[in-house]
Amino acid sequence: MYIVLAIFLSFLAVLLASFFTVVIERTQREESFLTGRSHCDHCRKTIAWYDNIPLFSFLLLGGRCRCCHKKIDRWFFFAELVAAIYALLLSLFLWQVDALATWPIWQMSLFFLTGLLLVFVVLADMRYLLIPDFFSGLLFIFGLIYQYFIFSTVGQGKEILFGKNILLALVFAFFFFFALAKIARFILKKDALGMGDIKLILPLALFLSWPKILVALFLSFIIGGIFATLLLVSKKKKLGQAVPFGPFLVTGAIVAFFYGEQLWQWYWQFLL
Repeated sequence: MYIVLAIFLSFLAVLLASFFTVVIERTQREESFLTGRSHCDHCRKTIAWYDNIPLFSFLLLGGRCRCCHKKIDRWFFFAELVAAIYALLLSLFLWQVDALATWPIWQMSLFFLTGLLLVFVVLADMRYLLIPDFFSGLLFIFGLIYQYFIFSTVGQGKEILFGKNILLALVFAFFFFFALAKIARFILKKDALGMGDIKLILPLALFLSWPKILVALFLSFIIGGIFATLLLVSKKKKLGQAVPFGPFLVTGAIVAFFYGEQLWQWYWQFLL
């Protein structure tokens, strides 16, 4: 059964990946991704449906446009391949936790879609130093859906505390990031954190709630700082050059989602 699930999720992942790459490219060019068919970036010819099949068309065409024979950006193939690998790894995880027997369908669906969106948030930020509002908006909607289902399972009498934790996470995350962006701009005289990062933190706060969002932010800055230092030491980046922060936010959020409570308790035990 899990083999069938892996095939289905991989198929769905590459289909969505094909659309998400269009969202990224057209957002970067400030074009609408809701209208207009896919076309070659070189000759501008409309791409036929049989030349637009995720993964396979690129391989069958040898990575070149059928009309002008110029090379197609390998980024599209790479992004679709990453999506397929993500789906296979997720299927393995679902098999290990026996999700088909223990998880409701909404949880598996939300888990799959949210994870895939986070993958493309990372890819978009690494490629163009941008996070499309479409991605952040979808993640926010998914976060609301997630909290709706979680709220319905909260024990009686805990609803107020649950709501306060969500509200605290949202308010803290937004104002912390907004203030940090303003301070960084004042010191560096240029934007150090983009609005895309600020918009991304809100749906992450919805999924994580308090205090996991604090753990996620702490981890993202630690991981980002280490990575930036390595880039400077290896001379792959110069001081002042932009480094995408989205991947570190996503990494911190994923770790906090699964291990946030343990890390939070360990931190206070260490202090006390």
